Amino acid sequence: MRDRQFAAQRHRRWTSLYGVVIAITLVLVLGRPVCGATTVFTNTAGFLMEGVDFDAAGNLYYLERDGAAGTVPTRLIKRTASSGFADRSEIFEYVGSPFGAFVTVQNGRVYFGESSSGSIRSVMLNGSDPTLHAAVPNIYDLVFSPAGDAFISANSESFSGKNQLGALNLLTGDVRIIVSTNDFSGPIEFDADGNLYYGGSGFGESEVFQFTPSQIAAAATGSPIILSSVTPFASTPGNSHFEFVSAKGIFRHASGGLTLLDPVIGLQTPVPGAPGPGLGFFGPIAHDGTSLFGVSTDFANNISTFSQIPEPSAAFLSLLGFLIMTLHPTRRPRHDHRRATTIALGAATLLQAATETAPAGPYPPPAGQAGSPAVAHDDPRILFWADGFVNYQPGPNVILEFMTPGEAIGAAGTGSDPEQEILEVVSLGDGGTITMTFPNPIVDGPGDDFAVFENAFNDMFLEFAYVEVSSNGVDFLRFPNASLTPNPVPFLGGSVDTTDVDGLAGKYRLGFGTPFDLQELGLASASHVRIVDIPGDGSSLDSENRPIYDPDPTDFSGGFDLDAVGVLGLTFGGWQSTHFSPGERSNPAVSGSKADPDHDGLPNDIEYALDSDPKHFTPPSHFATVNLTAGSFSFSMLRSGIAKDAIIHIDVSSNLTFWEEIARATGGGPMTAFGNPGAISVEESISGSRLSTTVTGSMTLDDVTSRFARLRVSSP
Repeated sequence: MRDRQFAAQRHRRWTSLYGVVIAITLVLVLGRPVCGATTVFTNTAGFLMEGVDFDAAGNLYYLERDGAAGTVPTRLIKRTASSGFADRSEIFEYVGSPFGAFVTVQNGRVYFGESSSGSIRSVMLNGSDPTLHAAVPNIYDLVFSPAGDAFISANSESFSGKNQLGALNLLTGDVRIIVSTNDFSGPIEFDADGNLYYGGSGFGESEVFQFTPSQIAAAATGSPIILSSVTPFASTPGNSHFEFVSAKGIFRHASGGLTLLDPVIGLQTPVPGAPGPGLGFFGPIAHDGTSLFGVSTDFANNISTFSQIPEPSAAFLSLLGFLIMTLHPTRRPRHDHRRATTIALGAATLLQAATETAPAGPYPPPAGQAGSPAVAHDDPRILFWADGFVNYQPGPNVILEFMTPGEAIGAAGTGSDPEQEILEVVSLGDGGTITMTFPNPIVDGPGDDFAVFENAFNDMFLEFAYVEVSSNGVDFLRFPNASLTPNPVPFLGGSVDTTDVDGLAGKYRLGFGTPFDLQELGLASASHVRIVDIPGDGSSLDSENRPIYDPDPTDFSGGFDLDAVGVLGLTFGGWQSTHFSPGERSNPAVSGSKADPDHDGLPNDIEYALDSDPKHFTPPSHFATVNLTAGSFSFSMLRSGIAKDAIIHIDVSSNLTFWEEIARATGGGPMTAFGNPGAISVEESISGSRLSTTVTGSMTLDDVTSRFARLRVSSP
C-alpha cells in the first residue's frame, strides 16, 4: 500500500533514484502445494513505479516517473483489474521527483504523496477533483484509522532521529503530534480494533510498537507519547512496510523478508516463498481483498520463482503476489552519505544486513571487538592528518556534488553525529583514485604507520579500496590484500563480513580507520598515499586473484567515500614498551623520561625524540652538530618522525646564559622557524627512518663571534 524511502549511511540512497526499471512483472504465488509465476504486465521501459494500492474493484494505482534522477513529471497510474492490469491510464500528473512515496485508496479517493516535496494530494478514482491537502516535510507514510481519520509518519526535523507520528487534518493540513521517536522514519498501520502500529527503521529503533486507541486519545489532549516509555510489541530487525489484512494480521516487509505479525501476541511467522534477503527489499505491499501484492527489487534481472509452500498456520496467506522490478544493469546505486540527498525522509533498512551471515573468516573483527586493530579517530598515536591531495580522478557513477576532494583533508569524523559526518567525504566513483599528501613524510615505526578512514555507518555495509604508497609521488606500491567474500553482495540488503577482508581500506565503520604498516612493503617512509576504488562487482581481484565483492551496483556517490588519512606515531609509553622489559618499565630509574640507562648523556626523553636506542651508548654528536660559517650558523640533527609525545625546541645563545628559541617541531610534525621572517630557515628531508633537519640562522645580531645551540625536549 505504501512505498518508502530508505537511506543510510557512511553511507545511503533512496529507492526511486537508483536505477532505470526495464520491466515490472506481476508474479502470482498460489497457496497450493506447488506455486507458479505468471507475468501479468510489463511496465513502461525505463520508468520507476512507487507506491501501490487497490480500490474495492481490485484496480491498481501507483506513482510512476522516468528512472533518471530528477526527471519530471510524475504520474499517478491506474490499471484496471478487468483487463488483467493491461489497461493503463494516467489519471494525474504533477511536477516532482518522488521518493519515499505512498499511495492509499480511501472512500473513493486515491491519496498519494512523497518526501521530496512533502506533498499530500488526492484525486477521485477517475483522476478528477485534484486536491492538495498538506505539505509535511519528509512525509514517510499515511494511513487511515478504522474511523476514517488520517495519520502520518514524518520526520519534520529532516536529517535527524526525530520521526513523529501525528493525526492529519485533511481539510486544514494541520498535524497533531501523538508520538515522538528517536528514529529516522518508519511505516505505520492500523488494525481493525484501532491500534496503531509503528515499525522502527533500524536507524534508531528496530522494533514494532503498538499504541492503543486510549493512548492515542490521551496524547491528543496531553503531551506526545515518548517511544522510550513504551514496551516494544515485537522484536524485529528493521521495518519497511506494513499492511493489515483482516483476520490474518499485519504483514511486514523488512530486511529479513516478509513476515506475518499477529496483532494480539506479536508472534511473527515468516511467509514461505516470499522474497528474502538480497531479493524483495524495499517494496510496498498492498491487499486487493483477496491477494497480497508487493514491489520487490531483483538485481539478477530475472523473475523470482517459488517452489512448494507449506501451510505455516491457520492464518496463512491463500494467495500471494509480488511485483518484480528489474533494474537497468548500467545504473549503479551506491549508498549516499549526503544528508541532502539520502536521508531526506530518514533512514530505514536500506543497508541492514541479511539475517543469515556467513561463518567468520580468519581476519580481524569489526571495530570495538577484541582483536580488532581499527584505529579510532581520537587514537593517541595520531600525529597529523593528510593536508593536501593530487590527482583526484573520479570514476563513473559519482555526481558533481560528491566530487569534493577537500573533504578528505584534515581529521576524520568521530561517529558521534553520523548524519552530518557522513557527508564530509569525497566519493571516488567506480575505480576512481585520489592521492593524499602530508605535512611530513610517513615514517615506518613499530606497528602500524597510518590509517585510512571511510564513512560506513555500520559494521556490515562496507565499501573497499586498494591502498598504495609512494616515496616520490610517482612510483607506487600496493599493499597486499585479501577478500574471502564468496558471492556478489547486493546493494540492497547485502552485507560483508569484516573477518573475510584484509589489507583493504574501508574495513571499518565511520570513526574508525583501517591501519597499514610500511614494513609490509619494505619501505622506511612514504610521502604519498593513493586510494583506488574497488567497484565491488568481482571484476577487481585481491592479491591471490580472488574476486573482491562489496555492495553493488551503486550510483550518485558511487565508489569509496574517503573521509581522512591519519598518520600514526609512537607515544612515549609505546616507545618504552619497545625498548624495556616489564620489570624495567616498572623502574623509573631505568625507563623514566629523565633516566639515562646507557650513560651516553642523553636521557630517555631525548632518546625518544631522536629515535635512538636507550640501551646503546651513542654520543650526542651522532645526532646533532653545529656549523659556523661567515655570517651564519647551522644546527643539524637527526630526529624521530613518529615521537607523538615530544616537542623538540632549538634554542640559540651567544653567552650560554640567555637563550632564544628559533625553531620547534611538535609530535613528528614539521620543524617551524621562529623570529624575523627570513632570519631563520629550515630544511628537512627523510633519512632512512628518521628526519634530517637543518636550521640555519644569521650571526649578525650584536656582532657576536660565537653562537651556541641546544636541543630541548618537552611534552605536549
